[in-house]
Amino acid sequence: MEQYQLPKELDFENLRFCLDNYTPIFLDIQLVDSTSALHGIDTFKIDENLEDKTLNFRKDDSGLYILIDSNETFHFPLRDYLYGFSIEHDLNPLKPRKSILRIVLDDYLMTIDFEEKINLKFHSLGKGPHWKYWTIDKSRCV
Repeated sequence: MEQYQLPKELDFENLRFCLDNYTPIFLDIQLVDSTSALHGIDTFKIDENLEDKTLNFRKDDSGLYILIDSNETFHFPLRDYLYGFSIEHDLNPLKPRKSILRIVLDDYLMTIDFEEKINLKFHSLGKGPHWKYWTIDKSRCV
């Protein structure tokens, strides 16, 4: 897997574009607090196959709401929101190419698997010499 960091200021625009133009096939939301796992607490909150379902979201002043088939499934208050989304591409030649959109919000890792490869283009340089930001190439959308 190759990973590409997206600029945080475009997070919800990018999320909207991905959900409107690509096919989400799986949603996973899990607690990333390591002390919970050590104490045997189940860290998976959502582990959902999205086949024949519609994934959507709503964002307002109280946070980000994840919706499946128009039902509120999870709420992120966005109190601890340090970095933007990243995209991973599956480069395995034996499997179809796919993309995974991921982010950590409020101590939860959310990953959305997409059936297709989400096309990217260079956006800007980051703080370090090898740190680059990418954005979705909307001109190459499926």
